[in-house]
Amino acid sequence: MNAHQPVLSDDEWLPGDQPGPPLTALVRQRRGLVFGALAVALALAVVVVAQRPAAPPSARARPSGSPAPSGIPFFGLFPLFAFDPDHQQVVLLDFRAQTWLWSNHQWTQAHAPVTPPARTGAAVAWNPGLHAVLLFGGLADGGQTLLRDTWAWNGSTWREVGRGRLAPPASLMSSMAYDVDLHEMVLVASDIHFRAPIQLWTYDGLAWRQRSVSGGPTSPVAAIGFDPRTRTMVAIAGDCAGFECRSQTWSWDGD
Repeated sequence: MNAHQPVLSDDEWLPGDQPGPPLTALVRQRRGLVFGALAVALALAVVVVAQRPAAPPSARARPSGSPAPSGIPFFGLFPLFAFDPDHQQVVLLDFRAQTWLWSNHQWTQAHAPVTPPARTGAAVAWNPGLHAVLLFGGLADGGQTLLRDTWAWNGSTWREVGRGRLAPPASLMSSMAYDVDLHEMVLVASDIHFRAPIQLWTYDGLAWRQRSVSGGPTSPVAAIGFDPRTRTMVAIAGDCAGFECRSQTWSWDGD
């Protein structure tokens, strides 16, 4: 066994080996984090433009709905999206609560009969157990209310799941990914306040359940994902003191 690789224990997060660069260094290099969101939005637009064909793909099958007249709809700065492998398309919910599908090199509005309320900052990921894109929480349109509802997209419409049951806390910085060993969705409820405690929740397709784990990252947690090689859930977090943060990598084995 590699001496630098920790052995995973039950019911705890384990830190990675190497700390990242301080956030202050990144601020100096990029002249302020306030432009980060704009950069992400512009990057998404560039990717969409780059992937558009020179001529309309009229010979290809198109998904149901209305193609965008310009080919590039405006989604807002923080659209919510995930890939649906069952239907081979990207599913996107924009700031107006409109559902869009990216397939055959074009965006098509889905015109779903049911849709979640408009929001930003929600957690969204593909759930192979449900064969659906799962969405949780976020900040309601208007920026005054944090949400804690759960929705699933089945390829043609949205439906709210788990209504009236226990749910993770309302949070603006939740991250979610599917654990193929647990066969459950894993969600980390983080906070915008540095070093605030996080909560770990799992969703089995019927109900949310809070998991009790020792140690682990504190807020903010930027993202989580499943590592198929180590069979662990990996979280990227920040260890912040004052105006300086260092990135951290944590892993959780699901027990």
